[in-house]
Amino acid sequence: MYKQDVVKLDRQDDGAAYRAFCSSNLRNVYLQHLENPEDEEMCRFFVLLFIFGELIDCYLNRQISPLERIKMAMTFFFLRFWCQHILNLSENYPDFISLKKNFLADQSYSILTSLAESMILLIKAHCEYYSSVPLLPWMHGSEAVEHFFGIARQINSDFTYAELIHLIPKIAQCSKALRNNNLIYEKEKSVREGIINLQDIV
Repeated sequence: MYKQDVVKLDRQDDGAAYRAFCSSNLRNVYLQHLENPEDEEMCRFFVLLFIFGELIDCYLNRQISPLERIKMAMTFFFLRFWCQHILNLSENYPDFISLKKNFLADQSYSILTSLAESMILLIKAHCEYYSSVPLLPWMHGSEAVEHFFGIARQINSDFTYAELIHLIPKIAQCSKALRNNNLIYEKEKSVREGIINLQDIV
């Protein structure tokens, strides 16, 4: 992780979100726990990062089998058990424990359970209806759309719908060149740079 991933972070930077779950960050959290084993916060934080990281990784990892993805999506059960545990505690200690104060936000819980359920359903549908086509779960998302509009903004930072229609052939060529590694460009030194600068190319 980088300082700018935490301080004055760019909320649109997907890389910062991915780095939160990377192995080096997990190692740092684990080492912090080893330095002070009595501090349980780091241990809990490690478990959360690991489990949620598994859920993210089951979509983004390009080198695992569908069965491994299903195992990783079992995060769903951890979330359910955790939620039920908090509910049970809130019944016994209503003055101290509540789902709103001691659990994930409702939206976060819904998103995480939806991610886990969606992965299982995606694999099931893929096996039943598209078994001759490779399963590429990292392509099921908005990243391609974000790159499309990112390239469009590199060409014309303030475009209308009509201008966007005229930009489509240029965007397609730039995307194809990027995919085929036919485009040589010099990356800026900023680590947070997500889309390359195409001004000189077009």
